[in-house]
Amino acid sequence: MKHAPLRIRIPGPALRADSPNRRLFLVPRRRVARQCWVPLGRSLHVIDIENLMGGPLLGTSALAQASEIYRGLVGIGPYDHVRVECNPHLAVATGRSWEGAQVLVGRGPDGADKALLAQLQDCQWLAARYDRVILASGDGIFTEIALALTKLGIPVGI
Repeated sequence: MKHAPLRIRIPGPALRADSPNRRLFLVPRRRVARQCWVPLGRSLHVIDIENLMGGPLLGTSALAQASEIYRGLVGIGPYDHVRVECNPHLAVATGRSWEGAQVLVGRGPDGADKALLAQLQDCQWLAARYDRVILASGDGIFTEIALALTKLGIPVGI
């Protein structure tokens, strides 16, 4: 069975004012000034790798494939920051697959998600340092953070 190609639209500085897709990412004007030393267009990538790879039991080959697909579809800029969450059994493989990324490890149900949420609570701080946030997860646990960032004028791609 042939599948249609996956299309992901990520908000960012490349969207022109007259672009028909601009309305997909309407957010209020930026309400928190960007720090003067933050590069224009910097993104924060928040990645629930187990969610992208279809679960932790699929192993390191699925992790590598999901990582490669993410990079190909979304792209990571030279000044972007990446935070990848996983369980302890995938920590070493995740670190190798995501060189330069911050790897967060959590135990138990939603352990990695909770570890990441603890670091994302200060939305004012995030808004001053990033021009967009990409949440690579299907979990609803990040909904409040996505809404809070949007209210501060930071586009959030999911």
